[in-house]
Amino acid sequence: QQQQQQYDTKAPRYNILFLFMDDLGYSDVGYMYDENIDNYNNDTFTFNKPRPHTPTIDALAKNGIILDRYYTARVCSPSRASLFSGRLPYHTTEFNLGRVGVNNKGGIPLEINLIPQHLQQAGYYTMLIGKWHLGMMIKEHLPIYRGFNTSFGIIGGAGNYIGHYYGSEMDLWHDDAPAYGHDKYTHAEYLYNKYAVTMLEQHNSSIPFMMFYCFQLVHGPYKDVPDKYMSLFPHVVEDQDRVLYAMVAMADEAINNVTDTLKKTGMYDNTLIVFTSDNGGPYLGHSGDERTWNFPLYGQKGQQFDGALRTSAVVSGAVVPQHLRGTHKRGYMHVCDWYSTLAAVAGVSPAQEHGMPPIDSINMLDWLFSDEDSYDSFPPVIAKPSKEAYQLITEEILLLYTSPSPRKHILLDSGSPAERNHKASAILGRLKYVLYDTKNQVSMCAQGCLFDIISDPTETTDLSALFPNLVYRMRLMIDAAKGDYQLECPSFVPHHQFLRITAKRKALYNAKKANYSFLTRFHEAARGWAGPYIGVDDISLEREFESFLSRREEYGNITAMHGLL
Repeated sequence: QQQQQQYDTKAPRYNILFLFMDDLGYSDVGYMYDENIDNYNNDTFTFNKPRPHTPTIDALAKNGIILDRYYTARVCSPSRASLFSGRLPYHTTEFNLGRVGVNNKGGIPLEINLIPQHLQQAGYYTMLIGKWHLGMMIKEHLPIYRGFNTSFGIIGGAGNYIGHYYGSEMDLWHDDAPAYGHDKYTHAEYLYNKYAVTMLEQHNSSIPFMMFYCFQLVHGPYKDVPDKYMSLFPHVVEDQDRVLYAMVAMADEAINNVTDTLKKTGMYDNTLIVFTSDNGGPYLGHSGDERTWNFPLYGQKGQQFDGALRTSAVVSGAVVPQHLRGTHKRGYMHVCDWYSTLAAVAGVSPAQEHGMPPIDSINMLDWLFSDEDSYDSFPPVIAKPSKEAYQLITEEILLLYTSPSPRKHILLDSGSPAERNHKASAILGRLKYVLYDTKNQVSMCAQGCLFDIISDPTETTDLSALFPNLVYRMRLMIDAAKGDYQLECPSFVPHHQFLRITAKRKALYNAKKANYSFLTRFHEAARGWAGPYIGVDDISLEREFESFLSRREEYGNITAMHGLL
């Protein structure tokens, strides 16, 4: 039971609908496609792909505020950790997956209060739909125990859309239990969307709500998309391109169903809508069959370039002032800033937790709804970036640019422990520093690159040799983070490692059946669903069994509830 938290009665207390796409490319929605084609499709850059079919998302942009310089983490879990915890990735995690074992390190530390916890305590009804990917090794890491009144979706990072499996294990959860009773042949997005619409239809409109609709789309696998959407794109030649366009169109229709429900129930007029993605899109080679379009940005998911770190983002809904609709905000904003911004919407002030990393989030609410930075553009220093042109520019001129938003700089990535001296990126004013990356298996920026991302948003002209003092300053910024308070490798556990029993382990279990009969029955019965209560990894059977027995009562109660034992 959550303790009620006092809130500012003068706060707007909007309903919140947060539409969080997965692996969406920078030009994978119509309004961004149009802008990027107009601004960048020229003799230097060519992009001849068809326009995406996203009428609902385009309408949100037309009637909302477009965030031009919105940044995230480079992969899934760090971005979600930033969103919910209000920390930059280096204060939570900068990588996706970790150890498997029965411990409490399978997600964000329980001592950190997440934004749904704050809003729930302030009287909001909180819902999570779709992908979690923020912990699953113990039940306390599930969304229902991290501030959500209800949740429905996958708790891992990916899975089949039909059958709801990743490998041989099922991953489809409702609150604190496997989501039994759903047709496994129904596409996951249909299930998520039906649940979202149903929850809104049943919601008491006198109570503010927060719905995080975290799409599994357009993450791979690239298959099983209903023909209804595939048939929209007969003109798209390549199969993988057609699947991408169809997945985006499916997401757009799902959003339309949700916004239509808000209008029918009378809740739309008091709802703040955010549309964005967890990171930039992958291209072929990142994780198999995925192919998104980050044009004109350089790089893809997992890298340190803006193709991974900069995404499309819109703030929309009837609460957006009329004169700001269809405008752009050109200041910086990071995904972690939603923590303080949404807290301000609800009228709560999250306190720093004792012994935890500092809150990095900045409240952007006043800036978002102000006239500042809504109309004026910020012209580049150099019209056509080249090293020759920058020889005429001084360091002082490059440092003149100050973001018009409250966020003036961003430490995007300090490198996970294994990558600490190889991968990092940071933004200071108009400058971005990138240390090492790869593209097509070719080493890039091994000694560090410096880009003027206002004049050179495609990160094509490396200025590091021209401005070594600025490089040094950016390196100090990153190096300082290495000595800052960092969590001890929190593990974001891959759900497909749950309950995986190889033929060899099966033989061992059977050979020791007398000693392991209880554990064996649990595994045999539980095969086919993903559970956060025990994992099989490269630890001995003895240690695993001891860990299991130490919590047997908890496991027994949970599993017996579902008739698994």
